[in-house]
Amino acid sequence: YYGRQDLNKGGTSSAPITIEPYNSTAVIIDGQYSGSMYEMLFVRAPYLTIKGITVTNVNGKGITIWQTNNVILD
Repeated sequence: YYGRQDLNKGGTSSAPITIEPYNSTAVIIDGQYSGSMYEMLFVRAPYLTIKGITVTNVNGKGITIWQTNNVILD
């Protein structure tokens, strides 16, 4: 996928959300055609686990977690 992803819907303490590849498929968020975007994955939702995602070709951080809590990057 080329472009920025905003995650602004999260889970709860009793029902957290896990975002991970389906069936071990490689997931790559590629910033190659995104110009000067600072991050490609912008997380502002609570109770998320993000697993097995590669962010590449970014002019900044790649992943930003902003004003939220209980987020796990694995």
